[in-house]
Parts: sequence; C-alpha cells; structure tokens
Amino acid sequence: MSDISPPSAGYDGRPPEGARAGSGAAQRSARPPSAGYDDRTAEGMRAGSRAAQRSARRWPRWLRRKPMEMLACIVITLGLLMMLQPIAMLLFTWSFVTTLFGTAMFMVVSKFPE
Repeated sequence: MSDISPPSAGYDGRPPEGARAGSGAAQRSARPPSAGYDDRTAEGMRAGSRAAQRSARRWPRWLRRKPMEMLACIVITLGLLMMLQPIAMLLFTWSFVTTLFGTAMFMVVSKFPE
C-alpha cells in the first residue's frame, strides 16, 4: 500500500508498476484518446433540421411539448395535494395513481417536438 501515490501527485500515462500486461489498468492507459469530432456535414445537418421542422409543423399546437409538460406538472401537483389533504379519504386513495400518471405523462411528453 505504500507504493500507491495520491491522485494529486500527477499522472504520466503509464500503467501502475504492479499492473499485469492483460489487466484493465494497462489496457486503459494504452488506448489512444478519441478524436472528438463529428463526421456529419453541414448540409446533412440542415437537411435533418428541415425534416424536424416539417414534423413539428404536423403536430397540433396544443400537443407540443411545452403545453403538455405544463399539464403533466399540474397533474403531479394535483396528486400531491390530494395526498397531503386531511379531509377526504377518496382523494387520498387516488392520489398515488394521479401522481404516477402525471410522472409517466411527463416522461412521455418530454419526447414531443417543441
């Protein structure tokens, strides 16, 4: 344990002294860093954005992401209020289902186009 240096001591890219040739530490340090570039062309990006705009125009305005996410948040809030109120047992009984429905609705509508 005494031969392990703290992370702040610096790293020179070589595997630790005790690492075997087939171990994960040796393989991780031998990998070259990724190039980090995207091979898509600007023309392809424009064509893809046009297709996205066309598909967004087909959706009715009330079915777009922002109004539906707001509706889902309202359903979640309604479920929480139903759960925390002390008056009606029927509201408390349906509160979990309402909150769960609102959460599932939010997850689905967050994939809708803007």
